[in-house]
Amino acid sequence: MFTSLLFLLSSFSFVSSTFAACPNWTTPFTTSNKCYYFNSLGNNSDWYDAEAACNCIGGHLATIDNAFENRFVYENLRGNQSWIGAIQGTNGTWIWSEGRPVNYDSWTIGQQNGSCAYVNNGGWYSDDCQQGQYAYICEIPNAGLYCPRPKLIVNTTNYWTYFDSVNACYQIYDANTFAASFQCDTYLSVHSAQEMAILGDYATSTSGSGDIWVGLFDPYQNGSWQWLDGSPVNFTYWDAGEPSLVGTNDCAIFNAQNYKWVSTPCSSQAMGICKTPGKLQTDQSYPQVCDGSNSFSKRGKMNADNGLTKSEAKNQMKISKDARNRI
Repeated sequence: MFTSLLFLLSSFSFVSSTFAACPNWTTPFTTSNKCYYFNSLGNNSDWYDAEAACNCIGGHLATIDNAFENRFVYENLRGNQSWIGAIQGTNGTWIWSEGRPVNYDSWTIGQQNGSCAYVNNGGWYSDDCQQGQYAYICEIPNAGLYCPRPKLIVNTTNYWTYFDSVNACYQIYDANTFAASFQCDTYLSVHSAQEMAILGDYATSTSGSGDIWVGLFDPYQNGSWQWLDGSPVNFTYWDAGEPSLVGTNDCAIFNAQNYKWVSTPCSSQAMGICKTPGKLQTDQSYPQVCDGSNSFSKRGKMNADNGLTKSEAKNQMKISKDARNRI
């Protein structure tokens, strides 16, 4: 297993601390390298519309990962009750809208009866995701490397996650290899032990201990394995005795428990991961209003690569809402 390698990689974060400054229309919290947009213009909405609005400007509802960030949010809210990205799955587990589990919280006693979280005077409260009407806080990528707008993928439960150490973005979802090959712009290929360790850690924290497709296949059924994205096969991590049954097991998976690769029939079902390079965001202009929404002032144009239209974002949220019912 990659125990020692994971230890060495423990200093790698989801977002690099060397990123450039936040977009000039957001409020930076440099300690955590986060950029917040506080929507306090009286345009209250339900949680799903709030998340869609944040998607529209290239972000998501805010994550709060420690007491320092919670204090920062409190000091900038000016008394407004505002949605954050925490939402409850059917098993009672709270996750962020970007897909990570909620590992820090500041719940007010007796206020976890709803399914979506909002903040008020430093405390966390919950309400019905569709009935509650509040302002909201978006978390926006800074002006450095970022992940592109989410590609609309059926059964997705997460958005893109960026890893600076390999300069790549990943997105995990439910699909078989054939479906994945059509839905991903670039399917998963692995080219180093470092990347494999990062992927294993990401898959474990996101999908548990299930099987994950890698984009490796044997098109001629003769043991000549290739990556779906056409990149060279310069790294493998096969389990003992693998690959096996040449001509039958023509695709490959890895298990999130030991990260080892196993050959399997391409018709099998497993989680999939899309991969795309990180991009450099240079447009600092304020995003344009989306589809007639009056939530944002027209102070600039939207970078087409950096945001969803509101109709696209709401469509994405409908799929995400259905997916969360399976959590």
